[in-house]
Amino acid sequence: MSDRVLRGIVTAVFTGWISMAAAGFLLKREVTTEDISGVPFFAFTVVGLIVALREPRNAVGWVFLLGGSTPTIGFFSSSYAFHAMETGYPGEVIAQWVSSWAWLPGLGTFVTLGLLLFPDGRLPSRRWRFVAYFSGLAILLITSGFALDPGPMDPFDPLMPSLENPFGWDRGGPVIDAVLSVAFPLLPLSAFAAFASLIFRYRHSRTEQRQQIKWFAYSSLVLVLIIAFESVLERILGERATEVVFLFGMVFPSIGAGIGILKYRLYDIDVVINRTLVYGVLTGILGLTYLGIVVSLHGVLSEITRESDLAVAVSTLAVAALFRPLRARVQAFIDRRFYRRRYDARMTLESFSSRLRDDVDLEHLAQDLAAVVRETMQPAHVSVWLRPRSVS
Repeated sequence: MSDRVLRGIVTAVFTGWISMAAAGFLLKREVTTEDISGVPFFAFTVVGLIVALREPRNAVGWVFLLGGSTPTIGFFSSSYAFHAMETGYPGEVIAQWVSSWAWLPGLGTFVTLGLLLFPDGRLPSRRWRFVAYFSGLAILLITSGFALDPGPMDPFDPLMPSLENPFGWDRGGPVIDAVLSVAFPLLPLSAFAAFASLIFRYRHSRTEQRQQIKWFAYSSLVLVLIIAFESVLERILGERATEVVFLFGMVFPSIGAGIGILKYRLYDIDVVINRTLVYGVLTGILGLTYLGIVVSLHGVLSEITRESDLAVAVSTLAVAALFRPLRARVQAFIDRRFYRRRYDARMTLESFSSRLRDDVDLEHLAQDLAAVVRETMQPAHVSVWLRPRSVS
């Protein structure tokens, strides 16, 4: 199948997806918190569209595109069920049945196949095929279990009544329970194995794939940090603002994945990580210093000034004075600890620059320059050409 045909299929899938999402909002006529939680799926779908159009043979784009489409099917079905409940249109039960399980394939696909195939759309090696098989089996069993589970269905929208499953297997309740009890642990194990495949791929890949994986890992770490400090953010920003930050954090992995696949050459992820470490540590140290000075001076000066404005002013000046020297020390520490090779190269170049001012012997200077290049760049071959002096 040609790339042109594949791009046509991608365009058709995305057109159907966006039409279904728009129809869901028109039928529902209101946006709830549950609807907003689908924004990460929207982001992954858009990234999947861009990747699939640019690289139609990269399976990651298809995984993101199709994985993000299934929750939209559930959203449309839920919206239609809600509309049918109010207007008496037929198909309410079928629509609610679809909405009760349609989100599962997309979620399972993201956390397993998306990680397994990132970033080039191929498995790290043939030995990882069994992880893909088990992932697909777990997704199929869980989806089938929800679709055939007898009894009332949990509606996607909390305002809707819970209806009886029209396709529930009444006599298969014990079998479905047994299948779900096996499939539910299997999916997290598959996700853990898929995460391990990224580590395996990183350790056995070249510089190109390492840069791509770093982008995805960095963006995912942002989400992990937001989740870890959610309670702290609620105290500082408030509940509403924290929900917005959390929502943006859920979008970061899709952005990092898209940059990692398509645009990693334009941005040096090592520089981004380095600056994040430096300014993160620097912000923490300066924040604690500022707080300590304010508390200390407030206790000393409160009896004199009866206000804390002077303490705040002194603390601000102290933190401003500490910024540049403290940043240099933190930068040096980060480079020594995490970027040792780059730090050693920089120190070598600084030492060479100091010797360059005093060295007048061209032959010795050429040898010194070649040695510096070998140590810092580590090329396969080094040669220095000196232009001969012209004889007048």
